Amino acid sequence: SISLNNNYSIYDIKIFELGKVFIDNNGGKLPQEKRKLSGVISGSREGKFWYSKKEKYDFFDIKGTVELLLEELNIKDKQILPIDVEYLYPAQAMEIKMKNERVGIFGQISPEVLESFDILQDTYVFEMELEKLFLFSSEDKGFKSLPKYPALLRDIAIIVDANISSEEIIKVMEGTDHDILEEIRLFDIYEGKPIPPGKKSLAYSLTYRAKDRTLTDEEIEIVHSEIIERLKNKIKALLR
Repeated sequence: SISLNNNYSIYDIKIFELGKVFIDNNGGKLPQEKRKLSGVISGSREGKFWYSKKEKYDFFDIKGTVELLLEELNIKDKQILPIDVEYLYPAQAMEIKMKNERVGIFGQISPEVLESFDILQDTYVFEMELEKLFLFSSEDKGFKSLPKYPALLRDIAIIVDANISSEEIIKVMEGTDHDILEEIRLFDIYEGKPIPPGKKSLAYSLTYRAKDRTLTDEEIEIVHSEIIERLKNKIKALLR
């Protein structure tokens, strides 16, 4: 579909499809029939407008799409882990697991696949099994009142071994005994010079907030420093 649209000079694309997939069963049996949801994005976010900065879609756009879908389905306790998929770029291929069971994958299409379809721009895709999504989804909605006190943000950029997942890093940061760490958000991944071979750089935005008071810089610095020490001790992280 991306290739066909490109042939008609349409380059800024978001497509999804919901349908049945038939998987071959060896031994002459009838193929397995599964309902799957897939989506693909390619090109720039804002299209061709005079005010557009022509910012290209990237890995975090497809990751955000997947996370929003899981949030809307009220799916909790998910794991997002690196995976080796033949048609996805090695450094940007992830699987979504629930209770050690894979429910989907997402990432960047490999250059070899794009070349075979004469696609000249980066393209990102996700695919999920609907039955498994529904199995782990819930209609129960919780209520949380709006915060009364302001949040303060701190960023952390670290260099770690390339085989360490972001999920593992987040768990290390969440392992502090303090309850003022409200949210951790990954906003950048980078591999290549000047990062050493076998390493990668990840950057996170940390949100701090207390339920009963306005936090001081000193309070945040204590927790933030503890998180940095945990990252150094647990996964040998280096600060950038």
